[in-house]
Amino acid sequence: MRHLFAEPLTECRRGVSIIELALTSGRHDTYSKLTSTLISQSLFPNTVDGVMDIKSHIKVIDQTLERVPKGVTCIVYITGLAILMQALNISWMKRVNAIDYPVLKGKLILAHWNRESQSYKLLCSESGIEWFPPQGSRLIQLPNLTEKRNLGRIIV
Repeated sequence: MRHLFAEPLTECRRGVSIIELALTSGRHDTYSKLTSTLISQSLFPNTVDGVMDIKSHIKVIDQTLERVPKGVTCIVYITGLAILMQALNISWMKRVNAIDYPVLKGKLILAHWNRESQSYKLLCSESGIEWFPPQGSRLIQLPNLTEKRNLGRIIV
């Protein structure tokens, strides 16, 4: 499963690198809004131990986001528990507010299922504005994924 971060409009002219992840694995067949392929990796497995242990969930997400290269847009398909979404938001905001965070120009894009259109709608997590990948964008892979933790992958 996959996740994305996007650059500001100035970056859009030349495209951005994108990572896609599902929040949880196997809760739904989750297909990429960009490629229509099945998202195969996620931040969390289908079943999460210690559901209310938000500190552990934040740690898992922190470890994943540490691998995200500078300036990459992360798209996370929202497929699971609300507390995991809160952990994602906390982890992302820690990075946005950190002076030395390497993904300062990246954005977190949330993919929400739209029942009317039967597809995902991509929304910027900070503004709520619908997000479209700029022409020339590319999917990349997140290095050193650990199957045990079921982390997302980036597609090239």
